[in-house]
Amino acid sequence: MAQAERSRDEPYGALARGDLGKALETSKGDPAQAARMRRLVGASDGASAAQVQAALEEPMTSGIDQVTLLVGAALALRHGRDTEAYWAQASSMREYAPRLRRFIEAAKAGKYQEAELELGTMRMEARALAFAAGVVAAGDGAPARWRKTARLVLFAPERPYLRS
Repeated sequence: MAQAERSRDEPYGALARGDLGKALETSKGDPAQAARMRRLVGASDGASAAQVQAALEEPMTSGIDQVTLLVGAALALRHGRDTEAYWAQASSMREYAPRLRRFIEAAKAGKYQEAELELGTMRMEARALAFAAGVVAAGDGAPARWRKTARLVLFAPERPYLRS
């Protein structure tokens, strides 16, 4: 593996192991990756208050993609922040965005069965990403199988760190 490729993957390896500080440190050389990593680390299990704050304060112009948009919206909702800026950028998710929003809101409210009904027949990858965001929104109360599905289906760059 080339050095550049290894250094680009290193933050995600650290994230997958739950080494959140190392994930942030090893992403510093690439501003775009560092912004994305701040969002993922802030949404991760075990994130410090400072890491959560950094994720919530990250400008909406940096580090946003389908993954970080969903987990970022879930993190914002969990901490009582306005989520409109996230959903305004959800155009790439077309018809899924309203359902994913309702899913995350129901998860935050502890209505897990209701939340799952919103997902309907969504593709497994989209479902797993929704579960990861649901875990972020609901915290420790989220169903264990959501956490497990997200960890098993999604690659490290596709989710925050979720404990077993």
